[in-house]
Amino acid sequence: MLLAGWLMSGCSEKDQAGMDGLEDDTAVTDTGEPEITGGAEAPWYCDEGSYTLDGGVVETDHYTLTFELEDEDEALQMARLAEAAYAAFAAYFEAEPPDLPLRAGWYADFSAFQAAIVADGASAPNSGGYYWPGTETAYMYTQPTIYYSRMLFLHELAHQFHFLSRTENDSRDSWYAEGLAEYLSRHDWDGECARLGRLPMVTWEDYPSEALAEGSYDFDGTGDLSRPWAWATYRYLQHEEPDAFDAFRAAYDADGSVALSDHVDIDTTVGAVETWIVDEQEPMTPIFLDWIHVTEGVVAGEAVYHSMAVAKEDGVFSASHDAPEGYAGIVASYDDVSNFSSWLVGSDGGVWTFVATGGDAVWWYMDAAPEADRFEWALDGTTVTLNGVSYEETNGFTPRGGIALYGTEIVLEDISL
Repeated sequence: MLLAGWLMSGCSEKDQAGMDGLEDDTAVTDTGEPEITGGAEAPWYCDEGSYTLDGGVVETDHYTLTFELEDEDEALQMARLAEAAYAAFAAYFEAEPPDLPLRAGWYADFSAFQAAIVADGASAPNSGGYYWPGTETAYMYTQPTIYYSRMLFLHELAHQFHFLSRTENDSRDSWYAEGLAEYLSRHDWDGECARLGRLPMVTWEDYPSEALAEGSYDFDGTGDLSRPWAWATYRYLQHEEPDAFDAFRAAYDADGSVALSDHVDIDTTVGAVETWIVDEQEPMTPIFLDWIHVTEGVVAGEAVYHSMAVAKEDGVFSASHDAPEGYAGIVASYDDVSNFSSWLVGSDGGVWTFVATGGDAVWWYMDAAPEADRFEWALDGTTVTLNGVSYEETNGFTPRGGIALYGTEIVLEDISL
């Protein structure tokens, strides 16, 4: 499993009490539990459970989970994520489903996903995931990237928890139900602890960017929205108009006839969301292969060949990482996928540049790498600094920071841009 050792130790700096690492603006009740109020980000929720995969099924305190995953460690890690998310859901919704355990299935592919739903007596949808109220079961199948698969897993669990704890298993308008699930599914996860409702550093499924690309949106407080705009509308209301939106959520979940317009000014909200989304953007773009958002300033990556993710804007950039088994470092310049350069330190003891010009890539040895267990990179204009030693980037492409690796799996930390 990708970076299992790092991920499993990622919670070591937290108390492991189950609800720790609170944001500065998150209140704590007299009992020590977080009080989710206002626009505060959710706190961390941790699960240290030791689970067993038996015949593809994991039983936890709150779930019966079926996994068609070749990687047993990933299945067990997702069982921990489900338990951590359950605690987060319970705090966010201020309620819990009456009947446990909840059931969910993660299937290997689209055919298996559809077959499982049909076997349970429903018509299979043409989608990546599905919560069916008829069996109170959540279904999904493996997606092209690890982070999106995990997002989809949380998305369907969020629907399930929402419906069973707050709406008596009845549907609500698509903009709201889907916006809620998209909002909560964007998460931080370090292997034991999670927090929901986050804005990732980098994803292939970049809804903020997609919303901008779609342009203005038409919303009267009811009906459907595209997934990017549903996410944006929900996140905006939760973070920028939290008191009014929380009052709406409580009323609307209890009674589907309640109108959003009774709680917020729709026209004002639409204009505000269109302005707000410009700055509410994921800061980086993946270029090749798989990158996994972990938490703010931390991204995990794995690639057999050269891979990178670049900052969306020019400017100073920095990142750090442990000594790699292959090569790891930063992007120093980027015009497009055929014209760029990255600087990497290798397990062979060298500092290298990987330069692509017109699609043809060449490795250049630059220097002996410093003897260190930890490498700290910085880019300022055309100056690249590694552990205090500066080099000049002379390839002539647009200076652009990013993270890069080759033939390794690595965690890039302290990402600042």
